[in-house]
Amino acid sequence: VRPEAVHANGSGFTHFRYLDKELRVPIMGRHHLPNCLATIAVARVFGLPAEQIKEGIESFQPDGLRMAGDRVNGVTIINDAYNANPTSMAAALETIADITVSGKRVALLGDMLELGEDAELYHMELGSKLSSNRCDHVILTGEFAELVRRAAVKTGMSEAAVEVIGNRNDIVRRLLELLHPGDLLLVKASRALQLEKVVEAVRPQAGREN
Repeated sequence: VRPEAVHANGSGFTHFRYLDKELRVPIMGRHHLPNCLATIAVARVFGLPAEQIKEGIESFQPDGLRMAGDRVNGVTIINDAYNANPTSMAAALETIADITVSGKRVALLGDMLELGEDAELYHMELGSKLSSNRCDHVILTGEFAELVRRAAVKTGMSEAAVEVIGNRNDIVRRLLELLHPGDLLLVKASRALQLEKVVEAVRPQAGREN
């Protein structure tokens, strides 16, 4: 199963053609395309027609904490707070780099947990990727936040653009200061950090005059 004419339209969603059908991957990010291709392969084994395959894929509703996009008062919020590992973190950053925005890209990133003895190395690698993924401002929280910050600054991000904030209420206040209509916010961390609570607090007020 091979896709044809794979492209993104600036919204973060990937489109492709298969069996003369234009399909839309129902979750933000190109990294979800292989999942769709695996689904198509199984559907073909069971003899499902192309139209039914297209309908099934495009009607899929992802969990609310997995690359879930929302637009509030002109601010795009991508809530990917369900989990995080080096691969999914890199994919999420690549996704927001592909999204067309009129304002700035802001990322709230927390620890990637359960990485074993290489945890510090993985977090430093994350920091080194921030400047190349078009992040205009990054807020870091968690045990490894300072490691990520130092790596980000070392590889080109300005110190003013990378903050470490430990308290959840302080994070909310800072995001409300930063976010204006046209901006994008990505929230991603391992589940234990419960950053969805930040999203819940920010969503009603994001983009309003502050």
